[in-house]
Amino acid sequence: MLDKKEFNYYLKYMRNNRSTVIFFAILSSILLLISMACSKADEHGHSGHDMQVMHDSVEIDQIRASFELSSYEQHMKMMKDMGMTMDGSTSPGNHYVMLTVMNSADSTVIKAVKDLQFEIATPENQIITRPAQVMSGNGMHHLGADFDAHTAGLYKITARFQLDGKDYRPTVSFEM
Repeated sequence: MLDKKEFNYYLKYMRNNRSTVIFFAILSSILLLISMACSKADEHGHSGHDMQVMHDSVEIDQIRASFELSSYEQHMKMMKDMGMTMDGSTSPGNHYVMLTVMNSADSTVIKAVKDLQFEIATPENQIITRPAQVMSGNGMHHLGADFDAHTAGLYKITARFQLDGKDYRPTVSFEM
C-alpha cells in the first residue's frame, strides 16, 4: 500500500509525463488487440482438426452468394453473443454452413430466395442434402444448415435456390 508521500510522488510523475503514460497505455492496448486477433481458434473435437470460420463467395449474374462455414458450436455461440435465437435441428450436426445472398453491385441483402437446399459433397463422395433454416434479424438475413463432417478433406457445398423464377447453384469448396 502506498503512503501519502509515495502517492503524491506518483501523481506528480504522471502529471509531468502524461504523454509517456498515454503512449504506453495505447501501445499496450494495441498489442493486446493484435495478440487476440492472431490467436488460434479453440479445438472443438472435429476429427483432430482445428475449426476456424471459413468464408468464400461466388458471383453469378448480379448475385453474390457468400458462404460461411464454422463448427455448429461456434455458430451457436455467435448467435448467443448477438442475442439471437434459431430454430435448431432435432439432431444438429457438428458443422454449420451459412449463406448470404446479395446484390453484387451494392451489397444489399436479397431476401426473396426460394426453395433453398444445401448439397454437401464429402471427401468420401457422399452427398448430404439439407434444407435451409432462415435467420433474419438485427439487420441481417442468412440461410443456413447444419451437417456432420467427421473426415478431414475437401467439402464441396452447393446452394440450390430460385430467385425471380431463375435457378441458381453457386458452389464453393472448403478444406477441413
